[in-house]
Amino acid sequence: MEKGFFLIVDVLGFSSIVSNTRPNHLDQRVADWIDLANALGIKHGINRLQFISDTLFAATPGQQADLLRLVAYARDLLQQGLAASLPVRGAISHGSFVWGNLTYGPAVLQAHQLENKQDWVGVATTHVPHLDRAWGLDTLVCYPVPCHRGRVELYPAVAWDVPCFADTAKHLCEGGLTRPGEELPWEWARKVTNTVLFGCYLRFLSMTGGSAASFTGLSPVQFLEQLLNHASGSAP
Repeated sequence: MEKGFFLIVDVLGFSSIVSNTRPNHLDQRVADWIDLANALGIKHGINRLQFISDTLFAATPGQQADLLRLVAYARDLLQQGLAASLPVRGAISHGSFVWGNLTYGPAVLQAHQLENKQDWVGVATTHVPHLDRAWGLDTLVCYPVPCHRGRVELYPAVAWDVPCFADTAKHLCEGGLTRPGEELPWEWARKVTNTVLFGCYLRFLSMTGGSAASFTGLSPVQFLEQLLNHASGSAP
């Protein structure tokens, strides 16, 4: 086994894309995803990429520069993927793994477990090495990452330029993710809300000069409450 950083990314709603897209257009949708991941891999110097259906594996060595490259890669996947109605959810871990026809190991398991329980368009990381120099409003931000289950817990989350609510909802309904005329289900609405709330928090940090390395409280609703109290002149 070798040791380094490991990224797992899933395309959210891929089964809907497959079932809702006409066969003569489906191949292009799949090619768009592969081309995007490969092109961004070249841009960020990520040489190890592996596709398994709608899941993408990526790996780098374990130095600080490698973590920052993988975070930048994930950031671009989030932004450009959503713009193409290929929303992604992922996780970055650090540890031992075997890379090959069968890729496996503790780092793969950790990334898979964290990725699978998240409930948004986003990428979180386990508490990996070199975090002390990786915090920033365009890298990693400490955040109570929304999950389907488990306790509320703070994770480093990849910071990215989240669109406004209307645009995020629009991108999550196009490209075969929903059928024409289909109403937005609560499962999708929660993802939109959780994703946009993270974008609001990033803007809040930018406005207030807050630290990317810490989060006060348990819920992002608390920072919205602070903003409302400040706007109304109420005591916190």
